[in-house]
Amino acid sequence: MQPIELLVREQRGVNRKHYLIEQGVPVRPMSPDDVRKLGVFDEAGNRVPATVQVEGTDHEGNVRWVLVSFPVDVPAGDEKKFVLKYSDDTPATDGRLESSTSSDNVFVFRNRFFTIQFTNPGLVRLSASGSERLSSEVSDDHLSEAVDPGGLLLDGQISFELRSDARSSVGNLRPIEYEPLGFEILESSDRRAKVLLKGRYKAWAPKKFHFDPVQRYDAEVEFTIYADSPVIRLRWCITNHMKFNCSYMWLDRYVLSLPLAEE
Repeated sequence: MQPIELLVREQRGVNRKHYLIEQGVPVRPMSPDDVRKLGVFDEAGNRVPATVQVEGTDHEGNVRWVLVSFPVDVPAGDEKKFVLKYSDDTPATDGRLESSTSSDNVFVFRNRFFTIQFTNPGLVRLSASGSERLSSEVSDDHLSEAVDPGGLLLDGQISFELRSDARSSVGNLRPIEYEPLGFEILESSDRRAKVLLKGRYKAWAPKKFHFDPVQRYDAEVEFTIYADSPVIRLRWCITNHMKFNCSYMWLDRYVLSLPLAEE
């Protein structure tokens, strides 16, 4: 495979520090084993911390797209060039993503930038941290003690806020309350983890004033956490599992709410 140039350009006038670049790159047909030999190099020829994964294959199983993830430092309005190519060097890393799970499904992830804890059914706790490692001696019953309370950024319940407009009052189809249903781990390695929170937004039953579990939106948010970057990517949506007794609803407001820690 010929080297592929990757151009990173800062266009918002903001200094970027450890900013995560995650991009799909088309490649000539190759085997999954060849993907493990790919690395990202800067203009000086130094290998940078990066993760290269299979993103798409053709009908014969050959890799045609790879997903490249790596952190960059780019001054405001500047640009930097990188190259994706084969290499026999050991992959460069800035650290690893550590994780631990308690017996009651409390999930903790830590890199050198922060520690984040997910507690069922929908609590999140995020704190800035140094390079300390999660203690392997922490028992399941005291896993929360592994989270350093210093530099606390988020602490509380994740929620969605849905507000319907006047047109949705027909049949009293008004969303009232979000109910988290718990976290699950979609992916976990020492390079990246994905955590999914599922929940439902309940509403009044038509023509009545009590909750009806059938009348609801299913809503979810996915957190992607990386070993080499302080960036946490969020993907949140109302799913297509709409359970109201009509085929549509007008929404005036649709917001994901993250709980800021109190000072």
